Amino acid sequence: MFTTRDNKLVYEIRDYQKTVTGLLDLIKQNDIKNIVSIYRGSIPLGVKLSNQYNLPLSIIDYQTRDKVGNKTDPYWMKDAIQNGNVLVIDDILDTGKTMIDVLKFIKDDKKDLGDMFIHTIFKAKSNTNSSELEKFGKFTFDYESDAWVIFEPWE
Repeated sequence: MFTTRDNKLVYEIRDYQKTVTGLLDLIKQNDIKNIVSIYRGSIPLGVKLSNQYNLPLSIIDYQTRDKVGNKTDPYWMKDAIQNGNVLVIDDILDTGKTMIDVLKFIKDDKKDLGDMFIHTIFKAKSNTNSSELEKFGKFTFDYESDAWVIFEPWE
């Protein structure tokens, strides 16, 4: 399925195209009006989806992995978000803490949004927070792995 390099999975352009195709279908089927990308890894995907359907893209600069998360004042281009359904995307979901914090922030800050759809390219097999994500909206992912991933299209 994936090529490997130095014991890491390599997410290649063909994998990216598969992700884009699946998300474009999700956008059409669910009348998505907004894209939210979590800074950094999902920005290329967010830009592609936003451009494809001329949808507003907002970026939230927040992460918990390296202890740099700032929940009280995350950088968010929230003025770009309109009323309607929203797709929140990230590249990797390890523990789920970053995504859960971001979803809580969006829900608290933008109460007039429609349904939330949550998507990550990779979900850690060891992640146990998937049911917590479902409390916010429909959660989908492309691949499940605990291996380190190299995102070749943008790394």
